[in-house]
Amino acid sequence: MASGIGPKIVANAERKFGHLAIPNLLHWVAGFQFLVFVLSAIDPNYMSLISFNRDAIFSGQVWRLFSYLFFPQTNSMFWILISVFFMWFVSNGLESAWGSFRVNFYILATMFCLTGIGLILPGLAGNGSILSVIFFCNVFFAFASNYPDQQIMLMMVIPVKIKYIAWMYAVYLLLMFLGIPLMGLLILPGLLPYLAIFAPGYIRDIRNSSKATSRRAKFNSEAGSSEKEPFHTCVICETNDVTKPELEFRVIENGDEYCLTCLEQMKQKDSADSESS
Repeated sequence: MASGIGPKIVANAERKFGHLAIPNLLHWVAGFQFLVFVLSAIDPNYMSLISFNRDAIFSGQVWRLFSYLFFPQTNSMFWILISVFFMWFVSNGLESAWGSFRVNFYILATMFCLTGIGLILPGLAGNGSILSVIFFCNVFFAFASNYPDQQIMLMMVIPVKIKYIAWMYAVYLLLMFLGIPLMGLLILPGLLPYLAIFAPGYIRDIRNSSKATSRRAKFNSEAGSSEKEPFHTCVICETNDVTKPELEFRVIENGDEYCLTCLEQMKQKDSADSESS
C-alpha cells in the first residue's frame, strides 16, 4: 500500500488479522451487483429491500449498512456485464498490488466512511445509489494510482490509459459537487481512505518537483549569466568574444588584450610612426 497515514498500524493489523481477510472481496461485490440486477429485473420492488434507509437500519435491518454497495450502475444487460468484468479487472490489480488484507481494509474503511456520513445525513444519501457511485470511484482511484499507465480498450475499440479514465471520474464528482455543493459532504468522507493513503505521496512529489524546478532555474540562470560574461575584451574597441564570437584576440607583453583588427591597426600605426621618424 502506498505510503501515508498509519502504515505501521496497517502492517501490524495485517500480521495479526491477515488470515481473516476475504480473498478477492471485490469479486463478490461485482457478483452481488449482477445478482441484484437480475432480481430487480424480475421484481422492480427488490431494490427497496436493500436500499439505504436509516430508519430501517435502526429498526434492525442491519444489512442495509452495506447492501447499497450492490446497486448495479446500469439498467442494461450489456453494460452490467461490462461493469462486472471491469470490477474483476480492478480487483485483480489491487489484490496483486496490496494483497487481500489491505484491499479488505481499504474497502471496509471506505464503506465505514460512506455509511457513517449516510447515517448522519440521510437526506443526502437517499437510497444509497450515490454512495455506491462514490464507493466505486474511490476503489477505481486506488487502482489508477497503482497502475496509471495501464491501457484498456474503451468501448472495446479505443485504447485509453487508466489515469485518463480516473480523471474523467474526478471531473464527474467535481461536476456533481458544483451542481449540488452539499454533495461535498458525501464525496469528501467517501474519498478519505484514498486521500489518507495517496495524498502524502502526491504532496511529497509536488514538493520534490518544485524544488527540482527551482534548482534547474537557478542553474540555468547561473549558466546563462556565466555565458554572458566575456572571456576576451579588446582594450581599444571594447569588442568581446560574446558580442563577436568570430573575432580572434591576442595578449601582448604588457598584458593588454586586443582583437586582431585593432592589433593590426596598432601595428600599422607604430610602423608608420617609426618610418616618419
